[in-house]
Amino acid sequence: MVLTAVLDYIGVATFAMVSTIAARDRRLDLVSAALLASVAGVGGGTLRDLLLERTVFWLHNPGYLYVCVGAATLVWFVGAGPRRRQALLFLDALGVSAFAVVGALIARESGVAAPVAVALGLPPVPAAIGGAAAGTVLRVLAITRRWQLPAPPRT
Repeated sequence: MVLTAVLDYIGVATFAMVSTIAARDRRLDLVSAALLASVAGVGGGTLRDLLLERTVFWLHNPGYLYVCVGAATLVWFVGAGPRRRQALLFLDALGVSAFAVVGALIARESGVAAPVAVALGLPPVPAAIGGAAAGTVLRVLAITRRWQLPAPPRT
């Protein structure tokens, strides 16, 4: 499905960009940043595919790796001042939401019971759009209102 691919590429690109900022902050070179961006961009989907006993998605579609390296190169050269960092936090929210929806859709296609009960009664396109929108809104609210889970108790 085209929507699944678009959401997947959005998630890959945003995770790659956010990880490149961390690599840049640690003064790593471009090759190291691109490697970390690739791990961040495709790592979760790789684990998902291995757990579902599917062919790992990027092995047959190297476009995902090109997106990771391209995103890393862009962020590495352009940098990330305070405004860009804020924008990337919001993109990260979109990426997390996109990956959640893609994971649920792929699990559904694989015959695995998807944990998102709402998505099971809806056609894929409205479920994907609704899931991505809900996830993005929740993540943006968590960022702007500084919502956090409680820290572990001190021992």
